[in-house]
Amino acid sequence: VGKVCGDCDVTVPNIFATFGNCNSYCAAQGGSKCLSAKKAFTHSCSAQPPEEYDLSCDSTFASGEFARCHCSASEKATKALVDQNANLPALPYGQCGGKD
Repeated sequence: VGKVCGDCDVTVPNIFATFGNCNSYCAAQGGSKCLSAKKAFTHSCSAQPPEEYDLSCDSTFASGEFARCHCSASEKATKALVDQNANLPALPYGQCGGKD
């Protein structure tokens, strides 16, 4: 991972060499699902122009390209969080900051 940009939001340098796309990257993180994918530049977390750099989660990146993958919480992590907080009131947001 190049840089963690937020909860479940990371830049992945040369994603092609190991994963190919954000779907595969997220799945390798404990069964997470890809929520969004972007072309990134270096290890930057700065927002990219949406229309030009937004991609589908199954888009294959070229060799050497950086990806910005936003993944859901893995089922294992979500279960651990639920078990840990079983006696607390439910929150309107999931582990990775999005509405469930």
